[in-house]
Order: sequence, then C-alpha cells, then structure tokens
Amino acid sequence: MNRKFYSEDFRPRLVPKQASLGYPGFAPVVSEAFEHLKDLPPAITFEADQTLLEQGEMVNSVWLIRSGLVKLRYGSMTGRDSTLGLRSAGWCAGGVWVLMNRPSVYAVTAITQCTASCIPASEFSSRLMQSSKLMRHFLQNLCQEVMSQAISQAQIMSWTAEERLQQCFIERDTTDFNVKTVDILPVLTQVELAHLLSITPEHLCRLMRKAANLAKEDEAVCAEKTA
Repeated sequence: MNRKFYSEDFRPRLVPKQASLGYPGFAPVVSEAFEHLKDLPPAITFEADQTLLEQGEMVNSVWLIRSGLVKLRYGSMTGRDSTLGLRSAGWCAGGVWVLMNRPSVYAVTAITQCTASCIPASEFSSRLMQSSKLMRHFLQNLCQEVMSQAISQAQIMSWTAEERLQQCFIERDTTDFNVKTVDILPVLTQVELAHLLSITPEHLCRLMRKAANLAKEDEAVCAEKTA
C-alpha cells in the first residue's frame, strides 16, 4: 500500500466543530532535549517497520528516540491490530515499563527511518538519578503523554469521526499549541490513520473525498473572485 495516503500539498477546508483543547491529541510532539544531553550512547538507525519493543515482553532496553516517527501498536487476541498513538524525537520508549518492572502493553514500531540511543534497562533508573536534565525531560515527557492521551481519548469518545479528522488537519499547524509536532498525514497509510482516529478505513475514505470536494469548491470560489 502506498504509504502516502494523500498529497502533502492537499489543504482541505478547516471547519472545526469543537473548540480546541489546547494541545495536540494525535500528532506527536517533537523535542530536541536529547541533543543537548552529554554522554548519551551513539544513535542506532532503525528502518521503517522495524520493531524497537515487543508487545507483552519485559523491556531490556530503553530507547531514546532522536529522530523519526514510531507508532504504539497493540495486537488483540482476535488478531486485530490497532495504533494506540504516535511518538517522535524526545520520547523514551520503554522507560515507564522498566521503572514499573512490567511487560510492555504495546509494541513500538518505526513508521519512518528512526534513530535512537539505547540505555540498558538495568542502568536506566541510575541514569535518571545521576542526570537532572534527563530526569526533568523524562518527567516533562510523561506529562505531555498524559495530556495527549487524555485529549485524544476525549475526542474519540465524544467527537464525531469528521471532527477528529478535522482535528488532524488543524494539528498540522502547531502555532496554536506552542509546541513542535510532526505532520503525520503525509506519512501514514490509510489503515494507520484510520486506526489512530478510531475510524474504519472505508469511512475515512468517504470523509477524505468529502474534504477534497470541499477544497475544490473553495478553489473555484476563489478563482471566480479573482477573475
């Protein structure tokens, strides 16, 4: 399947039906904090579709994501595969599960080429205690995850599918959030985007066609006004 579900220059009409919740719920926040930390292990490259963490297994290594985009993937007992969220540079993959001494609930898989530094699970806690900068960023990252998950859950539970898709369009422009995010729409497949928004792929196609038609209508109106 073509990974680019739609063109990067596709700009649909934005008609948000809900007030902004003030923080991105679907697009992952990007941080360069790891680039300012000293003595980190050298970054390792992961190609798209490579797995960093396995679902249901104890975490042996914490991966500090330096660049790229990864997804949190959950496979049910019935074989259904779901995307629980997306993460990018600045995220500590596996850190929570190591500190809680629990197996990871989800797998972490690269969507694009990624780079990450590896800290053995046995050393992660001591690394946090020895580096106030790493500890501060880890706690900030946890707070961001709590906000993002709460907002996305609120949208999935109470917003319509069209409103959630509109929110994805809005999150491409992060000036309202005062944070840097990844433009996820050009790199996700149809199925990945549908899973993220909790929409069936078929319904997502219908909504995208509707958005495309509205965008063409807007272009036609603008052309008439400038003629």
